[in-house]
Amino acid sequence: WDPASVDGSQVVAGILGMTKDVTTVDKNAAYVARQAEVNQAELYFPTGANAAVIAAGVAGLRALGIVPR
Repeated sequence: WDPASVDGSQVVAGILGMTKDVTTVDKNAAYVARQAEVNQAELYFPTGANAAVIAAGVAGLRALGIVPR
């Protein structure tokens, strides 16, 4: 998720289950796409994200049925 982009990556699509370096090659990974409850304290947001960016990310997750608590 990149809230500053305009290429589609600004739209929240789910939560990646682990950190993966995919800069040079595609890799398999698990992700949560919908209908889940997650610990918000365990979520990573972009470096320098302010309260508005975090709120937008949380709102995007909630729209998918993913509930950060």
